[in-house]
Amino acid sequence: MTSETKPAIQQKNSILRTFANRMGLDPKAMFDTLANTIFPTKASATVEQVNALLLVADQYKLNPFTKEIYAFPSKVGGITPVVGVDGWLTLMNTHSQCEYWYPEYIKNEAGEIVGCACVIKRLDRGKEIRIEEWIKECARGTDQWRNMPLRMIRNRAICQGVRLVFGFSGIYEPDEAAQIYDAEVLGVRNASEDEMEALNREADKAFGRLAEEQAHTTPPEEDGKLGDADSQAPAKDQLFDGGGDGYDPQDE
Repeated sequence: MTSETKPAIQQKNSILRTFANRMGLDPKAMFDTLANTIFPTKASATVEQVNALLLVADQYKLNPFTKEIYAFPSKVGGITPVVGVDGWLTLMNTHSQCEYWYPEYIKNEAGEIVGCACVIKRLDRGKEIRIEEWIKECARGTDQWRNMPLRMIRNRAICQGVRLVFGFSGIYEPDEAAQIYDAEVLGVRNASEDEMEALNREADKAFGRLAEEQAHTTPPEEDGKLGDADSQAPAKDQLFDGGGDGYDPQDE
């Protein structure tokens, strides 16, 4: 049997075998572990999809075992690579041009927090770059957004800031992946009401888990509702050096 006709999981030079050798695991054990870890369910993962996710993880040097990168099977085939806030922080803090960054909440005239900005300074740019995200535009009807809006909007700002400032493509943060899924569901033709409801329940369950993983990354004092006291928002001079872990030490 030639290498071309061997199952993908057994191919000598497959990305799955490469990762397995790196981790000291058997390729089959590696597949089972990843299928149970980075996909909503093991049954939803194929060898080809796991290989596709590992190619992206290898390209961006992200670790699927520490939940820096996930995968969600697309309704139209393939996968959607999903990177949580930990992964975006890794991408930013290991980038050679990252000098420093800091988050800054945005308030309206009444003093309520309505958004968050991620401000990033690149070494090869003369000025800081500010990327803003707004709660009104980003919030979804999930428990995480209802209970932790400040934490979620900060994570969203970080993810979008890293993407736009450093030019990463082909990877998505959890809310974006959910929106892609929603668009695919809307494109399903001749689906009954029951089928559409089942698809929506599947999406809510899967992306709710990803959002929960992302939500638990940031400091606990941001669990408050909108309009919390000024102490909820980080001061502008609390900069995060590119070589650090991306968090204010006082948050620990």
